[in-house]
Amino acid sequence: MGIARSDSGSHAALLWASTMFSRLLSFLVIAAALASCVDSLKPPHSAALPVAVTLAATAEPLPLAQEWLGDLRFLGAIRLRAASADFGAISALAAGPDGFLSVSDTGNWLAFATVEAGDRLTGVTGMRMAPIPGLDGQPAPTKSAGDAEALVWDPASGTAQVSYEQQHRIMHFTGQPMAMTAVRDERLTAQMGWPANSGGEAMVRLPGGARIIIAETLVRPDGSRRALLTRGAHTRSIGVDGVAGFSPVDAVVIDGRHILVLHRRFTPLERSSAITMVDLGPVLDGRSDLAPARLLARWGPPLVWDNFEGMAVRHKGERTFIYIISDDNLSALQATILMKLELPADVISAGGAPSP
Repeated sequence: MGIARSDSGSHAALLWASTMFSRLLSFLVIAAALASCVDSLKPPHSAALPVAVTLAATAEPLPLAQEWLGDLRFLGAIRLRAASADFGAISALAAGPDGFLSVSDTGNWLAFATVEAGDRLTGVTGMRMAPIPGLDGQPAPTKSAGDAEALVWDPASGTAQVSYEQQHRIMHFTGQPMAMTAVRDERLTAQMGWPANSGGEAMVRLPGGARIIIAETLVRPDGSRRALLTRGAHTRSIGVDGVAGFSPVDAVVIDGRHILVLHRRFTPLERSSAITMVDLGPVLDGRSDLAPARLLARWGPPLVWDNFEGMAVRHKGERTFIYIISDDNLSALQATILMKLELPADVISAGGAPSP
């Protein structure tokens, strides 16, 4: 009887093991199938497109149930769509007299002009996209090589600077949009050791040539964002006041002393944007290594929002207009949204002093 019970137990154990193995095998097959489905939903392009293209873009107006976002006046928002798998992933924006130039973190230029009714943003026109070339004249071969995050563009001189993360560097270009030539690869010693995904996320060039480069996630002991001030061959580490829990993602020059910084908070619990005005006076004249900031606006859903990463400014007479654009990460769950705001003159005159 003891032997019979032992055989029965062995048989049951073998049967249990066989059943569990079959279930495990089935699970692995299903998991592989699901992984394949997920991969098929991922953006097919991870690097720059090979040639320049003209895009037919559509614009869907997005209403806002209020006229003001903090100190900024809302002047329209549109959702942009284009029939190209490469369209999107916009990470920086710059303005010229005839239109806008942007870069994507997949290594592309995107140029367009806005359509406006009076002061209201209603659409875009003349959209073109082209690969950002390297020193060899070729598009970036990989996503990490073409991860452009910040842009400084001077249409008058036909020059541009693009800040890259992952492979931290600043590329210098000359020429006209969609036909620029890379002429210099600048590597800053002060950026050595920065995390791969925390490079120069925001960059501005001030009148006179000084440059501010703000890291995305690096925080100093005083809570400010780590940044670099470059003047010619000299680089100095400074701090720029930010918004707690937010990351700086772009910046624009207002005058020789003040810049605007766009910030983003993107977590499972909160998705928000903010804009601050920063007073660079104390760091430019050497009185301090910290640039104070004033919060102008902070907003998120249910107001018009997506992953806003690019910001540009245009002047019309005495008026100042801000344009911000979102990075959809080439995801069907996100959108490319362009928004227009007005920065009132009295807000500019108040400068970057902290809000009372």
